[in-house]
Amino acid sequence: MYLKMKNLKFIYTLLLAMTVTGFTSCEKDNEPDNPYEGEVLNGAFILNQGTYQMNNAGLAYFSTDKSDSPLISDLFFDANNFKLGDNATDIATYKGNIYISVTGSNCIYKLNEKGEVTASVLFHTDTELQGGVRYMAFKDDCLYASFYGGIVAKLSADDLHVESKLNTGGSNLEGIAECNGTLYVADSYQYVYDPVSGNSDIVYSDKLYMIDPKTFTVKGEINVAVNPNKLISADGKLFLISWGNYADKGYSFQMIEPSQNNKVTELGVATDMGIGNGKVYLLNSVTDWTTWTTTNTWFSYDIKASKIENVSFMANAPAELTTDHISMISVDNISGDIYIGTTRYTLGNGEVFRFAKDGAFKTNFDCGGQNPIGAVFL
Repeated sequence: MYLKMKNLKFIYTLLLAMTVTGFTSCEKDNEPDNPYEGEVLNGAFILNQGTYQMNNAGLAYFSTDKSDSPLISDLFFDANNFKLGDNATDIATYKGNIYISVTGSNCIYKLNEKGEVTASVLFHTDTELQGGVRYMAFKDDCLYASFYGGIVAKLSADDLHVESKLNTGGSNLEGIAECNGTLYVADSYQYVYDPVSGNSDIVYSDKLYMIDPKTFTVKGEINVAVNPNKLISADGKLFLISWGNYADKGYSFQMIEPSQNNKVTELGVATDMGIGNGKVYLLNSVTDWTTWTTTNTWFSYDIKASKIENVSFMANAPAELTTDHISMISVDNISGDIYIGTTRYTLGNGEVFRFAKDGAFKTNFDCGGQNPIGAVFL
């Protein structure tokens, strides 16, 4: 389907600033105090995306043990003497290491448990990868990264050197996940020039590409709801949120079952999700962009019971979570705690709300940066 460029996807993209620019960093001037200097850190590592062209992406650290000084606002800066870069996109862990992809700066960092960079890779000089890195998945000591431009790159998870590149035939790739030995990657949209109007229109995709990691070839496609984006694997299934076309097709929450010949089931309407404790925690956020008024509806999907639970998973949620702009839902795989991030976009730092596995509210705190988009736990 063809649509003009003025649509909510571009408003959202502008606000969360997922666009490509040059790599930037800055020297460290006045070194902030790091209360955990030299320690191996165990807790929540929160990725702040930052704001377009401001070089202010960051990695915050929240300790669940030290109530007197629980937060380091920018652990990455403190540990490495330079900034993370422009517009972080994804954070993941593999074999005790932390990996961060940064779209604007077009790079990936590998960090140890202290937040120190142990490997990094820049993609600017590779003409096939200049569209910008997006999301990451892991399989057999390899990191697989999706890129704008339709490429999936295979890197060594150890030193991040690029081993191979695969042109999927898609255009702007988003979420990527491994499930039952196969990689799945979402193809979101492409620009198409209309010579009659002279405008660049958008064609939204409805494809997930399946990749065999052993041969590193595309082995098939799956038709899903239009404009697929966030993709997560859990319990032998894939869960996907498509963003729709901002006209007659809206957001869609879907499940793909590889064991059932990749059967696709639409389960409801959701704008964001996080997975843990045997559930998919879901949000449907509706915003009136003329007034910036947001209404959030919270619910969940029980994976084992195959059932939507149309009640909030939070027992005593602060009132802000019914109207604030939500940018993150992440679950601690160790404790089961649920972390929900809110964003003020360019108006100030975001905030994180922490809930116990049973939904009881624990605490909330300034996340140390703008636009928190994900968290991992060690």
